[in-house]
Parts: sequence; structure tokens; C-alpha cells
Amino acid sequence: MKLKLLNQAPLTNFQDRGFVIQEKDKIVGRINNFKVILAPFSNAESEKFLTILIPVQPREGLEQYFSGLNENFKLTFNDPIIFAKAILNNYVEKYDYDQLFDLIEQATSVLKDKNIEPIAVLEE
Repeated sequence: MKLKLLNQAPLTNFQDRGFVIQEKDKIVGRINNFKVILAPFSNAESEKFLTILIPVQPREGLEQYFSGLNENFKLTFNDPIIFAKAILNNYVEKYDYDQLFDLIEQATSVLKDKNIEPIAVLEE
């Protein structure tokens, strides 16, 4: 089911712009030099959700810098990685590519403005 969701708009639009499928359940790319992971899923009622993860560098007092980022994004700790994380319900119906890109672009711009750095990721 996840691969089917990856092959639907708006996620196909991200793939057309350089995001790549990883592990058959997510697509990964970069926006504003931040790694962005988009992972769709559905529940038993066939509602479609999209998890957006943006790994960031740990730093002292990150919680205070993170407040006010965006009403959709929250700070999530998944030791040892810290993420800006959003889960969007019914994303296929509520967001087209431009709206979804703008949401992520705005979040990464605020992270940059607050001097929160993208995590250094070794590319395979």
C-alpha cells in the first residue's frame, strides 16, 4: 500500500523534482539544504496520512528556538536524531504539490533563520 501511495500525486511531483524512493515506504530529498523525508501511510479506515521528517543538528536550548516554527511541525526526539516532524491527515485531498512544498519550504526557512542546522548526513 505504501508504494502505491508513493506513486500518487502530490508525492510523484516531488519525485519528478529529484526526491527518490527509499526502502519502498518513503521518498527523500532536499529543500533549503535540509534533508526531507516524506513517508505516507493509511489506517484501517483507509485515511491517508503523510509524515514529514526533517533531521536537525542537536544544540543547547533547541526547544526554545523551535517554538513557533509552524503549527504543523513539532520537535521530536528519536535518539540520537532530532526531527522537525509533521503528520498531515488526508494530505492527498488537502494539499497539492505547491501547497505541500510551500509548507515544507516555510518550515526549513524558519529553521535556517533560527540558525538550526541540518543534520550532516553521509550520502550513500
